[in-house]
Amino acid sequence: MVFMIRAIVIACVCSLSIPAHAGLWDVVNQTTSKINEANQKTNQVKQAKQQVDSMASSLPKSGTSSKSVTAETNGSSGNFELTPTSNPIKGEWGTQVTCAGPNSATCQNGMDNIVNCTHQSKGYFYRLIVAKLNERLQTDKELTQEDLGMLTGDIASVTAAIKTDTVIDPDPNEPQRYLSWLNEEEQQDIQKTNLKYIDEVRKDCDNRFGGMARYSK
Repeated sequence: MVFMIRAIVIACVCSLSIPAHAGLWDVVNQTTSKINEANQKTNQVKQAKQQVDSMASSLPKSGTSSKSVTAETNGSSGNFELTPTSNPIKGEWGTQVTCAGPNSATCQNGMDNIVNCTHQSKGYFYRLIVAKLNERLQTDKELTQEDLGMLTGDIASVTAAIKTDTVIDPDPNEPQRYLSWLNEEEQQDIQKTNLKYIDEVRKDCDNRFGGMARYSK
């Protein structure tokens, strides 16, 4: 492809009746160099996106609708819908199963449903950040090779935090570097969306399963 472009550039320059001397080859070499640099950056962006997609595929899929999910609790299979929300991103239903059978003195699994329901908000703050960082990775055409490496590393560490609730910074000398990719408005929007979702999940779970007060009696 590059050789073809070199030939086209040479042909175009020759058609202008410019004498073939060192200056001509300088133009050809400079043009080819720029093309190579552009192709290299395009490949780097593709590779970075593939790495992020691979990391994301290792996580359980977050809900994108009110589709029912199945949880083995209280000794039976129950179909539970994710909490309704206007947010484009949803959390995940938990999988806690204390024991099989009806709730009793020997099988105290009465809290499984409420625990699995509230699990939807676990790591939700980091889900929102990952979505924003991925958007930056895919749309920011000014990222350098160094930027791509750092951003990809930050996406990986924040993605892992969805499960662990702890971000392990790729560079200990730059704590919370992942937030530097977001402007103040984006960070505020994430905070608001996170608090809104946590409140929606809490109210929904209380309404469906009686809330924590039910188990303190």
